[in-house]
Amino acid sequence: MSKYRDIKSYNLAVKVRTTKTVLVEGVTDKNVISNFFLVKNFSDNVDCRCTIDAVSIISNEPELTTLGNRQRIIHISNKLSKNEKLGYLIDREWDNVDFQNLGALLPTTLTEKTFVTRGHSIENYWFSCDAIISFLQNSFPTFISDAFLRRLQENFPSIILFSAAFSLAAKDGSVISKLDDLLGHTDIEISSRGFVIKKCFNAKLLDRNSNFDIVEAFDYQLTALQGESCEALRWICHGHLGEQAIRACVACLALTSGVNGSAICEIERGEKPGKFRHDSKHITTYNRDTVAPLNDLLSWVREAT
Repeated sequence: MSKYRDIKSYNLAVKVRTTKTVLVEGVTDKNVISNFFLVKNFSDNVDCRCTIDAVSIISNEPELTTLGNRQRIIHISNKLSKNEKLGYLIDREWDNVDFQNLGALLPTTLTEKTFVTRGHSIENYWFSCDAIISFLQNSFPTFISDAFLRRLQENFPSIILFSAAFSLAAKDGSVISKLDDLLGHTDIEISSRGFVIKKCFNAKLLDRNSNFDIVEAFDYQLTALQGESCEALRWICHGHLGEQAIRACVACLALTSGVNGSAICEIERGEKPGKFRHDSKHITTYNRDTVAPLNDLLSWVREAT
């Protein structure tokens, strides 16, 4: 993959391409969107080609050095707004989210060519019960039973609630990076409130040099989010932490459902490349509203310049 020294040289390269270009934050986004476009163009029998770049393709631009990938794209989109062949996709994160009215959480855009994920990140598109069950069926058919899958289906509202509460608690304490890959199924228990974090989890965070009371913050968010729908909760989970929390809860449920112990850790943390490929394909089966604005981005790519 060619690298471009600065925004100016990248802009010139995009202009001479015969296809439109979509600039995204990272390789994960690039792979998801590439698969989405491929599947949709094939099913729609449309011959439509485009170039999808991760923002790291611009390698030595002083204006970008202090910015995160999301802010880099926003900066580039403002600077290159006249380039009609260049579109953008960025994560929403928690921008413009009214936590008092999650039912009103709708897809959004920054400009007519800058598209924003419906939820916090690209991963939120597969934070659904059917996606998780499909992954488990594909990856662990010899270890799980239909009875376990039905129990998972019954408990999914509590699982997505846990993920959302854990995500917002991490946000409140500014400990998102410190919590990465820290939560496991042994840190979770099932109570009358559903899935909750054990009190001893604070000690694991303390080992990463944070004395933030994540358990108290989680309990607060768990209460505050009670009554919200699964559809609303899935979009406010943090992309990475949210997925880790969901998988940890599923592993916890598997442990209490008699699933073979050798599969528990694999359910929690294993099969990452395979899960990513599965989930990227799975979301292509969803309706237009669920995956908004990905279909709108594809429509823009298909439009003639």
